[in-house]
Amino acid sequence: MNNKFLHAVPINSPIQIKVENLDQFYNFAPTSIGLNHFSPQMAWSPTKLAQAASYAISIIDYEASGAMGVPFVHWLALNIFEPYIKFNDSKLNKGNLYQGEHTASQYLTHPLVEINNELAHNQYYAPFPPNKNHKYEIKIYALKHKISTNRNLVMHLSDFERTIYDAKVLNMGVFYVNSPKLSLDSNNIVVESSREYDNYHLFKAVDNSYHQIEDVKVLNIKQHIYDEAKLLENTKFPKAKIKIIDSSSAKSYAVMITSNHLSHKFGVPLVNFAQIIDKANEQRIKFKNSYGLRADLTDINPDLYQPLVDDLLILKDKDARYKGLYTIHVYGLDCELSELSKTSEDESVAGMFDLISKHVIAYTSKLFK
Repeated sequence: MNNKFLHAVPINSPIQIKVENLDQFYNFAPTSIGLNHFSPQMAWSPTKLAQAASYAISIIDYEASGAMGVPFVHWLALNIFEPYIKFNDSKLNKGNLYQGEHTASQYLTHPLVEINNELAHNQYYAPFPPNKNHKYEIKIYALKHKISTNRNLVMHLSDFERTIYDAKVLNMGVFYVNSPKLSLDSNNIVVESSREYDNYHLFKAVDNSYHQIEDVKVLNIKQHIYDEAKLLENTKFPKAKIKIIDSSSAKSYAVMITSNHLSHKFGVPLVNFAQIIDKANEQRIKFKNSYGLRADLTDINPDLYQPLVDDLLILKDKDARYKGLYTIHVYGLDCELSELSKTSEDESVAGMFDLISKHVIAYTSKLFK
């Protein structure tokens, strides 16, 4: 595959990603959405100064939270040794790729969507947004170390993220692609809504370029892990302490924190925190976390955690296999909170994406324990 348009980038610059056959509104080609489970063709810039041993890719729809209360995992893949993926490699290159479970996998203990037994559990699962157009996050990781894989093992999101965490992420890049709202007619034929929309790109730069935020830290994550007893004994809950190191001109930040410790159970990451924070005065626009949108994610009485449904909340679960990893996603915005449109009525993280579209000038995400 010709990849000359993407030059090697230094470690402190984001990986540049190109997805083939997008239209002017950054929509996936019809061959990769709806009932067409064919992974898109894409290429990305290699990382110079340090040779990547391999690459990994994830495609996740966080805006699915507006439709089903949680994000949707569409594709996880390891063992990519060139800076590109060919069309339908998810099926045609299964012998080389090590692929993870999507949200409709049959290998989940408590699935949240109807299981698709006709589709392989560990391959690309095409977008099918039922309520509006969605933005899909494509993330590429450049890894320092080779990965020892056993394809006979089921790989959930928690296993995928733990593997790339242990393999040391040299660099990463992110790209957002749209899909129009889809539905099925009486003959089970996929019907597309309009492919044209105003906020079709998340980043201010239409080529999806952005400044890579230097670092971000959550300083008190353990204080926000609760069981029923801890919720009962608390009358005042701590606020999330987040430190952002950023040399861009961002005036505010949208912050999302997700966790993977129940991905083997539900097949999804949980959104534990989603807020837009003004840099100057720390005023906030808050959005509901996954627990605030779906009470069936926990056995704990929702009345106990009601004060935290729009703050940082991690609930202990007897089914968690291990502590898992968290991911903090930070979007630097070119405006203050007062300049953002307040038109979104969506209380989920999808509403946050509605507000920040076309305003993002800086970004980073970071896996942490």
